[in-house]
Amino acid sequence: MMDYFGFPLLLANLTMPLGITYLLYFQIDSYLTDGAFDWMVFIMIPAMMAHFVLIQTESDALNENKRKDALILQRYVSADPYLRESVTVYRVLNTLQKRTDFSLIGFFSLGRSCLTTAAGFILSYLVIVLQFRGIKMASVG
Repeated sequence: MMDYFGFPLLLANLTMPLGITYLLYFQIDSYLTDGAFDWMVFIMIPAMMAHFVLIQTESDALNENKRKDALILQRYVSADPYLRESVTVYRVLNTLQKRTDFSLIGFFSLGRSCLTTAAGFILSYLVIVLQFRGIKMASVG
Protein backbone atom coordinates (compact mmCIF):
# COMPACT_ATOMS: atom_id res chain seq x y z
CA MET A 1 0.00 0.00 0.00
CA MET A 2 2.80 2.44 0.85
CA ASP A 3 4.23 1.82 -2.63
CA TYR A 4 1.24 3.66 -4.06
CA PHE A 5 0.80 6.35 -1.42
CA GLY A 6 4.41 6.82 -0.34
CA PHE A 7 5.38 9.55 -2.80
CA PRO A 8 2.21 11.70 -2.40
CA LEU A 9 2.45 11.40 1.38
CA LEU A 10 6.13 12.31 1.22
CA LEU A 11 5.31 15.43 -0.78
CA ALA A 12 2.51 16.37 1.61
CA ASN A 13 4.73 15.89 4.65
CA LEU A 14 7.50 17.97 3.16
CA THR A 15 5.36 20.79 1.80
CA MET A 16 2.95 21.20 4.72
CA PRO A 17 5.56 22.49 7.20
CA LEU A 18 6.87 24.81 4.50
CA GLY A 19 3.36 26.06 3.76
CA ILE A 20 2.56 26.56 7.43
CA THR A 21 5.82 28.48 7.90
CA TYR A 22 5.09 30.69 4.88
CA LEU A 23 1.51 31.38 5.95
CA LEU A 24 2.55 32.22 9.51
CA TYR A 25 5.22 34.59 8.22
CA PHE A 26 2.79 36.16 5.74
CA GLN A 27 0.23 36.69 8.49
CA ILE A 28 2.76 38.21 10.93
CA ASP A 29 4.35 40.37 8.22
CA SER A 30 1.07 41.81 6.99
CA TYR A 31 -0.01 42.55 10.54
CA LEU A 32 3.29 44.26 11.43
CA THR A 33 3.50 46.19 8.16
CA ASP A 34 0.03 47.66 7.81
CA GLY A 35 -1.97 46.25 10.72
CA ALA A 36 -4.08 44.10 8.38
CA PHE A 37 -5.27 40.71 9.49
CA ASP A 38 -6.18 38.25 6.74
CA TRP A 39 -8.89 35.92 8.03
CA MET A 40 -8.51 33.48 5.15
CA VAL A 41 -4.86 32.86 6.07
CA PHE A 42 -5.86 32.66 9.73
CA ILE A 43 -8.29 29.85 8.85
CA MET A 44 -5.85 28.03 6.53
CA ILE A 45 -3.09 27.71 9.13
CA PRO A 46 -5.04 25.58 11.67
CA ALA A 47 -6.57 23.56 8.82
CA MET A 48 -3.13 22.69 7.48
CA MET A 49 -1.87 21.94 11.00
CA ALA A 50 -4.84 19.66 11.71
CA HIS A 51 -4.31 17.80 8.44
CA PHE A 52 -0.60 17.34 9.18
CA VAL A 53 -1.29 16.13 12.74
CA LEU A 54 -3.93 13.70 11.48
CA ILE A 55 -1.51 12.16 8.97
CA GLN A 56 1.19 11.78 11.61
CA THR A 57 -0.89 10.32 14.44
CA GLU A 58 -2.85 7.73 12.46
CA SER A 59 0.07 5.32 12.16
CA ASP A 60 0.48 5.32 15.95
CA ALA A 61 -3.28 4.85 16.40
CA LEU A 62 -3.22 1.86 14.04
CA ASN A 63 -0.43 0.19 16.01
CA GLU A 64 -2.24 0.84 19.30
CA ASN A 65 -5.43 -0.74 17.94
CA LYS A 66 -3.45 -3.75 16.68
CA ARG A 67 -1.96 -4.19 20.16
CA LYS A 68 -5.42 -4.09 21.79
CA ASP A 69 -6.80 -6.60 19.27
CA ALA A 70 -3.89 -8.95 19.95
CA LEU A 71 -4.61 -8.83 23.70
CA ILE A 72 -8.27 -9.65 23.11
CA LEU A 73 -7.38 -12.54 20.80
CA GLN A 74 -4.88 -13.89 23.35
CA ARG A 75 -7.64 -14.01 25.97
CA TYR A 76 -9.87 -16.01 23.62
CA VAL A 77 -7.04 -18.38 22.72
CA SER A 78 -6.23 -19.06 26.36
CA ALA A 79 -9.91 -19.79 27.11
CA ASP A 80 -10.68 -22.07 24.15
CA PRO A 81 -8.72 -25.34 23.72
CA TYR A 82 -9.69 -25.60 20.03
CA LEU A 83 -8.16 -22.18 19.28
CA ARG A 84 -4.94 -23.12 21.11
CA GLU A 85 -4.34 -25.86 18.53
CA SER A 86 -4.98 -23.64 15.50
CA VAL A 87 -1.90 -22.51 13.60
CA THR A 88 -3.86 -19.76 11.83
CA VAL A 89 -4.69 -18.08 15.12
CA TYR A 90 -1.01 -17.89 16.01
CA ARG A 91 -0.21 -16.42 12.60
CA VAL A 92 -2.85 -13.75 13.13
CA LEU A 93 -1.50 -13.07 16.63
CA ASN A 94 2.02 -12.77 15.26
CA THR A 95 0.83 -10.31 12.61
CA LEU A 96 -1.08 -8.23 15.14
CA GLN A 97 1.86 -8.05 17.52
CA LYS A 98 4.29 -6.73 14.88
CA ARG A 99 4.56 -2.96 14.71
CA THR A 100 3.60 -1.51 11.33
CA ASP A 101 6.00 1.18 10.22
CA PHE A 102 4.79 3.65 7.62
CA SER A 103 8.00 4.70 5.92
CA LEU A 104 7.78 7.35 3.24
CA ILE A 105 10.07 5.96 0.56
CA GLY A 106 12.71 5.39 3.23
CA PHE A 107 13.19 9.10 4.02
CA PHE A 108 11.33 9.14 7.33
CA SER A 109 8.52 7.36 9.12
CA LEU A 110 5.13 8.70 10.04
CA GLY A 111 4.43 9.06 13.73
CA ARG A 112 4.25 11.40 16.67
CA SER A 113 8.01 11.90 16.68
CA CYS A 114 7.71 13.52 13.26
CA LEU A 115 5.39 16.14 14.77
CA THR A 116 8.06 17.47 17.10
CA THR A 117 10.55 17.58 14.25
CA ALA A 118 8.11 19.55 12.07
CA ALA A 119 7.25 21.92 14.93
CA GLY A 120 10.95 22.59 15.50
CA PHE A 121 11.41 23.19 11.77
CA ILE A 122 8.48 25.63 11.59
CA LEU A 123 9.52 27.60 14.67
CA SER A 124 13.20 27.73 13.71
CA TYR A 125 12.60 29.01 10.21
CA LEU A 126 9.90 31.42 11.36
CA VAL A 127 12.32 32.97 13.86
CA ILE A 128 15.07 33.18 11.23
CA VAL A 129 12.78 34.81 8.65
CA LEU A 130 11.43 37.28 11.22
CA GLN A 131 14.97 38.19 12.24
CA PHE A 132 15.86 38.88 8.60
CA ARG A 133 12.70 40.96 8.33
CA GLY A 134 13.86 43.00 11.35
CA ILE A 135 17.29 43.53 9.76
CA LYS A 136 15.64 44.61 6.48
CA MET A 137 13.29 47.03 8.26
CA ALA A 138 16.19 48.52 10.29
CA SER A 139 18.25 49.12 7.15
CA VAL A 140 15.31 50.74 5.30
CA GLY A 141 14.02 52.96 8.10
